[in-house]
Amino acid sequence: MEKNKVTKRLKLLFKILVSLLAIYIVGRNIDVTQTAGVILSANFIFLFLAAILYNLSQIVSAWRLKTLLDRLKSGIDIGYHIRLYYLCMLYNVILPGGIGGDAYKIYHFKRKFGIRSRYLLKAIFLDRLSGLVALITLIVFMSFGQILAKPGILPEYLLWLVVLVIPLYILFSGVSSRWFRQFSSTFARLNFLALIVQLLQVLSVCFVLLTLSLPVQFTYIIIFLVSSVAMILPVTIGGLGLRELIFMLGATYLSVQEESAVAVGLVFFVISTLSSLPGILFMSMKGSSELALKAD
Repeated sequence: MEKNKVTKRLKLLFKILVSLLAIYIVGRNIDVTQTAGVILSANFIFLFLAAILYNLSQIVSAWRLKTLLDRLKSGIDIGYHIRLYYLCMLYNVILPGGIGGDAYKIYHFKRKFGIRSRYLLKAIFLDRLSGLVALITLIVFMSFGQILAKPGILPEYLLWLVVLVIPLYILFSGVSSRWFRQFSSTFARLNFLALIVQLLQVLSVCFVLLTLSLPVQFTYIIIFLVSSVAMILPVTIGGLGLRELIFMLGATYLSVQEESAVAVGLVFFVISTLSSLPGILFMSMKGSSELALKAD
């Protein structure tokens, strides 16, 4: 038990150090005053719409996980899944070195409904994997869409979509059928919902760009999608610093203003963090030290 506590503390310390290092690198390479000026000029109507779209993406994410868990335990309504999802979003922010959101989902469904951990791990992993496949798909579309306006590239564009995207889904289907057979009937819906989640977040970023009076360009969206892939790695405190670092590096590589790109990353971080706060409402209802949800 003591060894587990030490391990958790070391993980937390590592994440804090990575976040601080990322923030330091960003701060050293951009004009902080200019970045702050971009953020302070925000249009709050567009900011509100960006937050709405982000929260819609989280609700669809809860629905996506429900699609998988319905194969293990039917009869759990979507409202229950949404409450649990927001609670786990909060855990991802306030317990970065502890149990975390995904771990709590496994703990909760095992304890509450008696679902075996093995199947819960598979469901959570497949949920994450479908999201990664959707992200890669959109990155391919956005990357080639950025150069689609150039004369004579349409055939090559379509060819690359066939070469890159279709095999990706064939591979995903093959891996899923081999290792996740109990969820095979959900694959089509799972992929569809994963794409909807990512498209809602892309729309959210578009409104963040409008919030900051920046042009809605493929470049910013591609950087955002790449940063979302990086967010899968649990190496920082709620993604703090890492997304901004990727926005800065992406801006340098794709020749857009670094300060503006970092401002987009910071605003999206604030939206995602504030959106997790409703999870407070779904903490322990029993007055004990155990955190639980109240089922319908």
